[in-house]
Amino acid sequence: MYNTDALIKTATPQTVAEAIGLSIVRKGSHTYCECPSHKKRLGKKDSNVSNCVLTAHGYHCFSCGAKGDVIQMVIDYCNMPFVKAAELVSNELYFGRRNRQKTAF
Repeated sequence: MYNTDALIKTATPQTVAEAIGLSIVRKGSHTYCECPSHKKRLGKKDSNVSNCVLTAHGYHCFSCGAKGDVIQMVIDYCNMPFVKAAELVSNELYFGRRNRQKTAF
């Protein structure tokens, strides 16, 4: 099993967001991404990348109110069960970009 607390504390939201294919924009001192929960909550894809800020350990969307850690980001965007999402975050954390081509989202 995975030490999810360690994964959440160690994995950077930007790295995970890039790994799953979220659009990312940097503005000033903040990094924003396409909201991973937007489609599930509102029925449409997030059209404004500036709505969802990446936080120290996750994300917060000011448009739909969604927020979560890096594992929740993967669960919501990739529509994966918890264990698969934790595995993806773990693989990204420990194997990095080389493993991305082997992992099917």
